[in-house]
Amino acid sequence: MLAYDVILSFILQSNNATCLVMRNFCFCTAACCLSFIAGLVSPVYAGWGQAKLIGPGNEGVIAVDATGESHILYTKMVKGTQNLVYTTYNTARQRGKELSLPLGIYGQLAMALDSHGVPHVAVTTTDSNGIPTALSYLSLNGNIWEAEQVAGYVSTYTPLALDAQDNPHLAYFGGTSLTHAFYNGSEWQFEDTGVFMDPSSITVANDGTVYVAGTSAADATVCEADNRNGVWNSNCFDSANLESGVWLGFGAGGAPEIAYIHDDASVNLATFDGTNWTPTVIVDGGLYGVTDLRSLGFATDSAGFGSVAFTAFGGGGGNYDLFYGHQQSDGTWAVKELVSNSEINFFQPVGVGMGVDQAGLPHIVFGPVTPIGNYEFYGAETLPALNVQWESITSAIKGGKTQVTGTLQLKNFGTEAAAGFTIKYYLSADNQLDPNGTLVGQSAVALGPGQTKTMKFSFAKSGTLSGEYLIAEINTAHPQNEADTSTNVAVSQIL
Repeated sequence: MLAYDVILSFILQSNNATCLVMRNFCFCTAACCLSFIAGLVSPVYAGWGQAKLIGPGNEGVIAVDATGESHILYTKMVKGTQNLVYTTYNTARQRGKELSLPLGIYGQLAMALDSHGVPHVAVTTTDSNGIPTALSYLSLNGNIWEAEQVAGYVSTYTPLALDAQDNPHLAYFGGTSLTHAFYNGSEWQFEDTGVFMDPSSITVANDGTVYVAGTSAADATVCEADNRNGVWNSNCFDSANLESGVWLGFGAGGAPEIAYIHDDASVNLATFDGTNWTPTVIVDGGLYGVTDLRSLGFATDSAGFGSVAFTAFGGGGGNYDLFYGHQQSDGTWAVKELVSNSEINFFQPVGVGMGVDQAGLPHIVFGPVTPIGNYEFYGAETLPALNVQWESITSAIKGGKTQVTGTLQLKNFGTEAAAGFTIKYYLSADNQLDPNGTLVGQSAVALGPGQTKTMKFSFAKSGTLSGEYLIAEINTAHPQNEADTSTNVAVSQIL
């Protein structure tokens, strides 16, 4: 559960390059000059640091694996040939190897990671003349992309998801209705859903239900299709910006939800009660003095809290500024600008991709259009995230007092060092952390990212304590400085 206001610091820069900004033109001393892109906003609680310049490119997509490593895919032209480019950033934001594959690409990329962190890709590919010919599926085997043709040419985006067995599921509109293509472990299967819809996202629930979201092929209406109970159902319920996509996630309790840009002026989140979809405005562009919202990225964390990134016109710089928003524990959304008053534009229709790591921290890839070309950048927020668990609690009566000794395991599964945190220990008659508990001790906490340590705590109290509870709570004066506070309390009974 993320419980912080996002205060952002973003400055984009290139190495060994300087430039002079004059109106909407940039005069550079090096071809990679991009430092004109943003001003610096001082961080208060949390910072994104400097965005990483990946390089020239378009159509960036991102996925984060279980270790927190970001996998990024985008396209770029190399000597007149379209290339599929893949790279990674680890939790220290160090860039990994780059793999480049000459491949004719038509439209947008889709990527998903399997349970081993291996990327899989779906895309419409072209022949040597640039004519789109096939829906292709690729998977990375070491340093080699293995590719196969799934279907003939399709005219729409081909979103991809993997199920619990790492089998791929694709969705595409072939001109008559939505098709669900999936691999059953031995061969590809194809389902004609009968739904007249252009898909932009697909996901598979834990129970195997496939959800597809997109827009009506007849108009700009948000639509959802799913195969609950073995029968394809569909719902269309609101209007959306066609260029920005309609994106699926799972909210609290595992219910599907859809994020989309409504009428170019707001970001909406639609929730599903099993029968109907109910849209709610989560970002009102008018509150931030912006219009023409575009390039939406959306992801939900393991607790069901959502994050969005989008571009919007009118923030003060005369071009599209980059915004980030996160759902708070009370259901509200905190929204801040990542890049403001910038002399940039953003690649349309998909200029922002988003993923979240195991701590719920956002990772984004975005592609501004600059006076010297289109570029891809990577950014991620870094915060600690602490988990506390009792390993054991023992007690013994000595001299009329009960001596209690506990062993506690503490882990920082975030991406930033934890400092300024305290563990407070409470004795309670029940297993609830409430004002009725008695504070019996405290100790300071300092942990590096990914670090685990074992701590011991003991106290003595008159009388018997059998049946009471010892509660450990991670505490800080600035809870917004922690990514995930849902694992900050450990409870164990004294026997």
